[in-house]
Amino acid sequence: MAAAAATVQEVSGGRFVLGVGRGDSGQAHLGLAPMPVPLFERYVDRLQRYLRLERSGTTDNSMA
Repeated sequence: MAAAAATVQEVSGGRFVLGVGRGDSGQAHLGLAPMPVPLFERYVDRLQRYLRLERSGTTDNSMA
């Protein structure tokens, strides 16, 4: 998703807006808990750095 968003952002001249959520209602329909807020914050931080073409500073690909 991040790679596609970065491509559209570049092609659109910076006009792309990406909405990201924890999926609370979708998870609830499956009987699952939403992503914990600290984990979601970490994901959003990594996604934002990726979209700014910054290095993440880690080789850990897990979100845990």
